Order: sequence, then structure tokens, then C-alpha cells
Amino acid sequence: MSGPVPAQPGALWDGRFILSDTAGAKPGTMLGAIGADAPALRRSGLPAAIIRTLPALRRDGQVIDAARAVLFRPAGPLAGAAFFI
Repeated sequence: MSGPVPAQPGALWDGRFILSDTAGAKPGTMLGAIGADAPALRRSGLPAAIIRTLPALRRDGQVIDAARAVLFRPAGPLAGAAFFI
């Protein structure tokens, strides 16, 4: 995973996630991995190991949003083409 980036509209994090133009992040807010805060955010039912890799917005080291304003936009395909014979 990539390190955090400034949370500006259109910011790309980890080559997979783009911050929407409507995020309204204040200066000093960063976009990066949920990381060690994953156990506290397990409401989704996903395992903590997966949640750690998802994006979050942070200010002053605290998660302020589990990045609802982030769009999943990978730069390339997630898997190769499947061929059946």
C-alpha cells in the first residue's frame, strides 16, 4: 500500500482509490489506509485484515471518515482475461 496523500478532490491513493470532488476535506486532512484502526471499524462484517487496506480520511492522526467519498477506480484490470476451451 502507498503512504497517505493530501486529501484534495481528485487525489489518487494507492493507484486504486480517487477522492471525490464532494469530499469537502479541510486542509491538513490525509487520505490513506485505515491500518491499525481496522478493529474499531469492523461494522462492515469484513475481516480486519481487509479493512486495514481500505482508504480513510485522517486529520491530526484520527480517522474522521472511513472514506465514503472515495471511489474505487483501479488504473488497470484487476484480473487477466478468462479463457475457456
